[in-house]
Amino acid sequence: MGWKSFSPGLLTLLAIWSVFWKGLALWRSARKTSKYWFVALLVINTLGILEILYLFVFSKPEKESQQLTANDQLKVAKGHDAKKQDRKESENKKKTARNKK
Repeated sequence: MGWKSFSPGLLTLLAIWSVFWKGLALWRSARKTSKYWFVALLVINTLGILEILYLFVFSKPEKESQQLTANDQLKVAKGHDAKKQDRKESENKKKTARNKK
């Protein structure tokens, strides 16, 4: 008896199961910037048990209204940069108007 008694099909199925749940859990922990969870999920192999617990118990999904998509974040960042640029341009115009007087 031992590991040789397992069929290759069962081992393949267990590997696919584990990789699937590990991928989902690592993705969510990275999105939530949970560094400690990410490392723990990456290092500890529990055939998906820890990953499933993380996904459904320890990591509550954020409400959709609070989540910003990548495009929304980019728009916010561009808007912020545009406001800075507008302020600089208006300050430069004021300075040149003062210098002309």
